[in-house]
Amino acid sequence: FVRAALLLCMILTLAVPVSATETEQVRNVCGEDMTWEYADGVLTITGSGAMDDFAEEAPWTSHKKEIKRVVLSGSISYIGARAFSNFDALETVNFGSSLYEIGTEAFKSCDGLTVIYLPASFKVFGESSFASCSNLTSIHCSGGFPKFLLNCLWDTYGTIYYPADRLWGVKYIEQMETAFKGRIE
Repeated sequence: FVRAALLLCMILTLAVPVSATETEQVRNVCGEDMTWEYADGVLTITGSGAMDDFAEEAPWTSHKKEIKRVVLSGSISYIGARAFSNFDALETVNFGSSLYEIGTEAFKSCDGLTVIYLPASFKVFGESSFASCSNLTSIHCSGGFPKFLLNCLWDTYGTIYYPADRLWGVKYIEQMETAFKGRIE
């Protein structure tokens, strides 16, 4: 009797249909309150809070060669580790207005990036976050002086711009010049 009951439970479990919408929602989650959607070269990530960190590949990696633009919509504060590592087709990122931190190796070796604009809320470049972005020449920071963690801009040669109404102190500029040894202006 017990075997028959277990067998019946297994059959019923397999027979319960899962809608495409439920499957899609599970697959498109990338944070506690965050989802993603891909269409026509644009990856849109919507929600709030922190994106998950990724040990190896982000869930949208199957579109890696087609993603040219990333749009953060809502109040996303953190981009997960390795979220876009080696996405060479990626040309632009709209970071939204709530971004606080970019995780470890999040945009490492994204050769398609040439210019980035970070919002006033931005405070932390994670370790190797933009390392080896060979064509990244302009980094626009709208807020105060951010933290530059280990190798965040390693092998990236560019100019960092900040607003005249939010001047970075001389000691911070000197720290940058020392840390980046002429690779950053």
